[in-house]
Amino acid sequence: MLSFSSAGDKMENELKLIGDKKLEWSFKDKNGGAIRFREDFSEDGVWLEQGDYSFGGIKWFPFFQMKLKKQKE
Repeated sequence: MLSFSSAGDKMENELKLIGDKKLEWSFKDKNGGAIRFREDFSEDGVWLEQGDYSFGGIKWFPFFQMKLKKQKE
């Protein structure tokens, strides 16, 4: 998967399914670390996402988490 940063840098991302209605995408940062985002759509009308950072790919540190719920119209 290809994406672009807010600074306009091109990033190659790895995208994989990690479960039913769950996915993970990750990329390397400029400092040699890795960033991954895990998304979970298994609960109806809910989007859960967590972002983690790792310096060596072994231990991950969370830096972002969100839970969005679809509102009735």
